Amino acid sequence: MRTVDPLLLAGITACLARRPGLVVPPAHRARQADLLVIAVDRLAPDGVAMLARAVVDPGLPVVLVTDRLGAGDARRLVAHRVRVVLPLAATTGDRLADTVLAVEPAADVSAAELVEGFVAALPAPLAPVVEPREREVLRLLADGCTTEEIAISLGYSARTVKNLIHGVASRLGVRNRQHAVAHALRAGLI
Repeated sequence: MRTVDPLLLAGITACLARRPGLVVPPAHRARQADLLVIAVDRLAPDGVAMLARAVVDPGLPVVLVTDRLGAGDARRLVAHRVRVVLPLAATTGDRLADTVLAVEPAADVSAAELVEGFVAALPAPLAPVVEPREREVLRLLADGCTTEEIAISLGYSARTVKNLIHGVASRLGVRNRQHAVAHALRAGLI
């Protein structure tokens, strides 16, 4: 178990140590381990140095826990015997323990498999909350209605319709009405 953050190290160690069937050796006896867990916020030089030191132990597979995985990092990880990459923000103690128990030390992993696994483990983005009346305005916009037509159809003032459009567009982070409709359609909001 290696990490540049002592608090993270203590948390990961505690999570793994309480799982039956897992034994976490002290740092000075790490060479007796069957697997190495490395946790870093990103693969900066210190994280890469940890991986390089892990390569010194022949055949020792690595589970990497990190929040950032760059496009070019995956090939380097494969060379350093990383078998699984888990996103730090989405990894619970149980998920990490399950992963450690499931890692097959002799299995070869491709860079693409590492990236796909990492992306699949990321938490799904939260869909923005769109109020029912905002949904109705977006639906009518998608049907090609003008502000005045929407106001008449829903019994709102034109000013209310404009405010609803502005509010939902701001929340969705879009540039204009057309972009708001396109985003809402792709996201399944309308």
